Amino acid sequence: WFMEEFFAAPLHLGFVILGWCGLGLCGVILQIVGRVSDLVPEIVEDNEANSEVAL
Repeated sequence: WFMEEFFAAPLHLGFVILGWCGLGLCGVILQIVGRVSDLVPEIVEDNEANSEVAL
C-alpha cells in the first residue's frame, strides 16, 4: 500500500492546482462583472445625453 500512496499523491496535485486556479478565476470574473454592471448605466446615460444634444 506504500507504493500506492506514492503514486496517488502526485496525481492529485494537478486537481489541487486546478481547483485553486478555478477559485481564483471565479473571483476575478465576479469582480469584472461587478465593475461592468456599475459602468453600463453610466455609459447608457452618457449616450442618451449625447443623442439629445445632436437632435
